[in-house]
Amino acid sequence: MLTAQELQSLAEFESQDSTVFSLYLNVDSTQRTKDEYRLSLRNLLRQIADKRVAKDVQAVERYLDLEYDGTARGLIFFSCQDQGGLWKALPISVPVLDRAVVARRPYVTPIQDVLDRYGRYAVVLVEREGARLFL
Repeated sequence: MLTAQELQSLAEFESQDSTVFSLYLNVDSTQRTKDEYRLSLRNLLRQIADKRVAKDVQAVERYLDLEYDGTARGLIFFSCQDQGGLWKALPISVPVLDRAVVARRPYVTPIQDVLDRYGRYAVVLVEREGARLFL
């Protein structure tokens, strides 16, 4: 999962000369098959139809073909292959809404929402003889 420092560095990243491709993809096997999420990805990419992110799209497709192991429920990508080689592929354990954004900065709002919703919780059971902490 993404740490607070990594999220902060992504939020502060800004591309001067090129664009950043941000992609959120629901790959939850209980909701859709591999073919269904591949079709959804193609539809998202067709909507974008931006030649400036061709290298980024290739990097995402290469990740899905060669590196993705099928265990995540959501995939998040941030890519700016033209400037500085920004590449972040995040398999997460919760499904996300499909979304693709091309902008000067990474689109991090949905991942902030996921962290807020599924952040860590602690429960403390206090008794006379002691206490137990569950995280």
